[in-house]
Amino acid sequence: MLDSSRSTIADLREKYQEDFQQLRTPLTRYAPDFDWQRFNYGLDNGAFTQEPGVVFERMALDAIDDPLCSWIVMPDVVCDSDATRKLFDTWVDRLGFQGQNKLAFVLQDGATISDIPLDEIDCLFIGGSDKFKDQEARYIVEDILALQEARHLVAPSIHVGRVNGPTRAAKWYDLADTCDGSGTSRFSHGGQLERLVQLLQSLRDTKQQKLDLEFSNI
Repeated sequence: MLDSSRSTIADLREKYQEDFQQLRTPLTRYAPDFDWQRFNYGLDNGAFTQEPGVVFERMALDAIDDPLCSWIVMPDVVCDSDATRKLFDTWVDRLGFQGQNKLAFVLQDGATISDIPLDEIDCLFIGGSDKFKDQEARYIVEDILALQEARHLVAPSIHVGRVNGPTRAAKWYDLADTCDGSGTSRFSHGGQLERLVQLLQSLRDTKQQKLDLEFSNI
């Protein structure tokens, strides 16, 4: 997902033949549609930079009924799971989103599975410190996916924030559904995004070759 204009994303989709989507935030406020270019987006709350307020509230209220919107990230506190859980409940009440689809909860440092409102969310957004994101968060996500499978329930989609390089992209490739990174958005026409695309395509091809080999031996 790219925090860029729809026209920029449309150009990049054509250039790389990849299913890029849009990450909207109260900071950049890019429009959710561009003429005939219609593709999905996620709405972040912008809390990493500033405290969410009326701009996020207005965007969230518009997005909740927008079929292009995949999820809306409820406000969070960086590296603080307890405060994030409280903010989630506060903003769900403030927005009147009880029982609504499209809610996303941010996984932060200190979280356990019991802290995550799995019955209320469609997306788990992986935030937190670099150490937490690259180690503990993976174990938590693996446990969640196993738990939901055991319950015969649909697991939330997994989105990873701050994916700006190949190491983190490779680490989360097998678990994440989507990702974003400020570096890849800011330098979308430079080498950073191109290197990331090449890595993802390589991982995808490797996985397909492995599957082909496994089926050929059946």
